[in-house]
This record gives sequence, structure tokens and C-alpha cells, in this order.
Amino acid sequence: MQFLDKNTKISFVIPYYNGFKTPHETALSLWNAIHDFYSNIEIIIVDDGSNQKLDFPENKLPIFYYYLDTNKGQSYATAFGILQSTANIIITIDDDIVYSLENINLLITSFLDTNVDVLYAVRSHNKQHSFFRNLISNWIKKILYFLFHDRASSIRVLHAEARSILASKIAQPNFSLDKQLTLSFKNKKYVSLSFESEGKSRYTLSKLLYQIFCYFAYK
Repeated sequence: MQFLDKNTKISFVIPYYNGFKTPHETALSLWNAIHDFYSNIEIIIVDDGSNQKLDFPENKLPIFYYYLDTNKGQSYATAFGILQSTANIIITIDDDIVYSLENINLLITSFLDTNVDVLYAVRSHNKQHSFFRNLISNWIKKILYFLFHDRASSIRVLHAEARSILASKIAQPNFSLDKQLTLSFKNKKYVSLSFESEGKSRYTLSKLLYQIFCYFAYK
């Protein structure tokens, strides 16, 4: 098992949209869960045009908040956050889960041990959506795997190299983060992790279908 060098910096990118908690509370939840163990980190939270822009208190912590004037979807918001990151390792993670040090450790050690370009964490428990929403989501994942051998997940671990690739791609029509990662990196791995949900994701079925459309339309 490989261990992270203490000087290695980690960026956490959280796309946020009308969340159960405020953006500040969401970022602090992650900070409180991990900062005693990981000292060289930054947390980047990207508000994907929530219905109400909330004040983000000034703080001395390495927490950075960005608000997008229009809702552009989870894929774009996540990629935007990746471009703001400054670390060697980048972790993208949802805003509707209970952050735990155990799961973060598993993500990082799995990434280091497998020496891959991209590590996806597939949630072993569905989010708190309706039966129909979960059914559609699971079928879409099966189709993507059948066609592209790709298991889409919003929880990822990446190398800093992803920043330079996304910088020239994010403005393209129908941009899809996962499609671009599939085109750019062949060395991928998937791990199954159990994340406890906290509230319900505000990315609805229609937004999910839009992301799937972008995956197929993006070249």
C-alpha cells in the first residue's frame, strides 16, 4: 500500500446546486472530516447557479467559493472547479453525502496503489431519489458501460494533468467532463464505496438526461 507524501497537495472540488446545506456548511463538513489527517488541502465549491445566491462568509481556511450566474450542469461546474485547483491530486465529490475520513482514505490509497490516470468511485448505495429516477440512472450506466466500457460517476480522483486538458475543452459545445476524460485517459479504474446520503441531490432526472445527451453529442 502506497502512502501519500505529506507535501502532496490535494484539491477537493464540490459542484453544488440548491443543496440541503448551504455552500459554506457543505465545505466545512468536508473540512471538519479530514483536515486533522490531511493538512495540505484546498476545498473548491462551485455553485452551479442555485436559485438563490447565498453569502459565503470570509474565512482563513483554504476554502474557495465560485458562483456561476447560469446553471450549466454538474459536468461543467465540476470541470470549472478542476480548472481553479492548484494541487497535484484532484478529487471531485458530491454535495449530498456524509463526508468521512475513511472513504477519503480509501479513494486516495486506491488511486495511489493502482497508478491509474482516473479513479472512479461507484456509489454502492443509490442516492435518495425516486424509484423511477434510480431505475433510469442505473440503465443509463449499463448502456454507457456496454457502449464505451465507462461507468460514469461524479466521484473521481485525477492527476493535475487533467487541468491542462480541460482548459482548452470546457468551452466547446455540449461539453461532457466524463466523455473528455474517456477520450484523454485510457488507464482508468473503478472502486465501489458506500457513501451515506445527506438530503437529496437537486440534479433532477431532466438534468441527468441532459448530461447523457452531452456525453453522446460531445466530440
